This record gives sequence, structure tokens and C-alpha cells, in this order.
Amino acid sequence: MVIKSLSNGGFRVVFLTEVGLKIFDMEFVPGKPVEVYYFMDALDKKILVKTLSADLKLMLIQPHEKGKLLFYDGASGNIMARYRHKRKRDYYEISAVTGKPVKAYQVSVTSKKARVEYYSTGGMQIDSVNIVHYNVNLRIGMHLINENPKNAVK
Repeated sequence: MVIKSLSNGGFRVVFLTEVGLKIFDMEFVPGKPVEVYYFMDALDKKILVKTLSADLKLMLIQPHEKGKLLFYDGASGNIMARYRHKRKRDYYEISAVTGKPVKAYQVSVTSKKARVEYYSTGGMQIDSVNIVHYNVNLRIGMHLINENPKNAVK
């Protein structure tokens, strides 16, 4: 998966196989619906596109809407932000030490929808993300590819 930051605060996400076959190409911009540029025909099912879009949007875009409620989690000492949209609520847990996201949750009125967990080995940069989508038992694990220039073939 290749994730590129855009100048408008959004992200372009392209999922490729090892041999370069494109699976999907989507753009996420705060305050706008997800723009799907391409989705492989065999996987182009409405429920799959909707689920992946919602999970990736939860991971990448913290809403910039009015009605944000901030509070502190006494157990962890982290800052929690809550956003409401339609019949769902998004919760973002932000580290009080680093200011980086730690977890994100999406819940509806009756059930949990998705959870995103961010991991950082050095504390400076997020290098791993796990997404769990409860309704379809979907788990996605992503890890930063760290290329060492010393080992690169010239």
C-alpha cells in the first residue's frame, strides 16, 4: 500500500501487489466523500469498497467538524477526542507525551464498527498500523518498509 500526502490535507492511497498489479486507488480529503479512482473488477463490491473506505478514512483523516469533545482518559493519561457523524461516533486517543495518535475507534448506536491501533518503535514516527473491522471479521496489518541505503544494489 502506498500512501501519499496531498497539499489539501488529504491522502491518496494505492494498493499494489508485489508484481505491480493495482488493486485499488482512492483519495481521502477531510470534509469530503471518499473518491474512488479505481477498484479491481473482481473485488469491486459495494460492501467491500464501503468497508475499506470507512476503515482507511478512520485511520487517515481525523474529522475537522464542529462538536468535537475533548476529554482525558484517566487510566492512560491520553487525550480523547470524540466526533459524531450521522449515526456513528469516532473516538481518537492521542498520546499526551508525543501528540501522535495511539488508537481510533468507530462505534454505532448498537455495536462496535472498527478499531485502528497505531504503533511506533522509536516514538517519533508511526511505523505500524492494525485495523480491525468487527462486522466482517476483517483485520489489516500494515508495516512501514524501511529501506537501508547501505544494502541497496547500485
